[in-house]
Amino acid sequence: MEFIKHVVKSGESLSKIASSYGFAGRDWDKLYSHPKNAQLRKLRPDPDHIEPKDVLFVPAVSGAKIDAELKSLEGMRTRLQTMPISVKKIIMETKRMSKEAARIGKSGALIQADIATLRGMQALHRAEIKVIDIATARTEKEGKSGITDSPRAFANFQKRQQTLAKLINTLKTIDEADKHLRRDPKKALFAVGALGKDLVKINKLTADWTKAHDDAMKEIETRIKELNAERKNTF
Repeated sequence: MEFIKHVVKSGESLSKIASSYGFAGRDWDKLYSHPKNAQLRKLRPDPDHIEPKDVLFVPAVSGAKIDAELKSLEGMRTRLQTMPISVKKIIMETKRMSKEAARIGKSGALIQADIATLRGMQALHRAEIKVIDIATARTEKEGKSGITDSPRAFANFQKRQQTLAKLINTLKTIDEADKHLRRDPKKALFAVGALGKDLVKINKLTADWTKAHDDAMKEIETRIKELNAERKNTF
């Protein structure tokens, strides 16, 4: 916690000094009783009789400002804690899809048997993509509504999440396989091959997303710890 060294001027009172630094005038006693001002209390036992040139130490940040930042950071932390659930499901289903694509690639004869499986995966991916899109839209909306002091890692996380949502949509390539399953197995295999390339990109991006998410959580937790420590030294 940083403190401002204030030299008392003629006509100043503790209440006036507190107000000039953004604190409530009624909090003059907290300012006077602060451990940093022990020397002043020893010199001036009566807080109503401070003199010019007396030195007073004032917290650089008020408790109200710290509380506001803590509230904002705790809100970010809550969102970060809930968002990975949907992404983990996407990662899990992406791995399953990758295995299915590899299996189909080994034998065109398996395509017909996998129609039901592929359609089930389509529905699941559409639902998960929708969850990611909603989370991205909410983050963008909150960013426009005033959360402009987000940590750098959180901004990085937000950018990667938006990119992830776009790349996840490439899973819709499986629709091409579904369209051709009954008409042309070769085209189906081509579509699955295209999907395999997209899965490589998605796997890399989800790894980057996870790192950005972890960095954001670490930065937020560190800042919250710092603010809680500072809060004990101000009012």
